[in-house]
Amino acid sequence: MAVSVSSKDEVQELVRKALASGGSASNDPQDHGFMYTESFQDPDGHLWEVFHMDPTYVQES
Repeated sequence: MAVSVSSKDEVQELVRKALASGGSASNDPQDHGFMYTESFQDPDGHLWEVFHMDPTYVQES
């Protein structure tokens, strides 16, 4: 499951709350400059990806 949020800080806060509520860390955070993502597994083993993408990075082709 992937969830888009409004900022890098919001990504980190949501993941902190998930880990404090019994989730477990999954992959290392990834910072691509225009996109930041972290992931965790909930207590049932479901994988969650939480990310923020800078909307100003999108370019018209």
